[in-house]
Amino acid sequence: MEINIITFCKTTTIVDNMEIETLAVDLDLPERFEKYDSSAQKTIIQYLNQLSSNEKLVYKIAKDHLGSSFNILRSNGFQEWKKKQKT
Repeated sequence: MEINIITFCKTTTIVDNMEIETLAVDLDLPERFEKYDSSAQKTIIQYLNQLSSNEKLVYKIAKDHLGSSFNILRSNGFQEWKKKQKT
């Protein structure tokens, strides 16, 4: 019998004196996250929370391989998701 364990980590981030509650599943926030405005931070968190298992793996690999040059707001996945949100 196989048992799958999923770790949920509830965190609270303070941005411009506002608390943004997030629910992240085994994902680190992008580097320089704190430098984005509160609107961008909320959007990034929404994007990360909706990723599938495969998309989470791709995000982790991209972040690892690209390091500080990785920009989530310019990533293909984020851009495609953003377009879908507008429709």
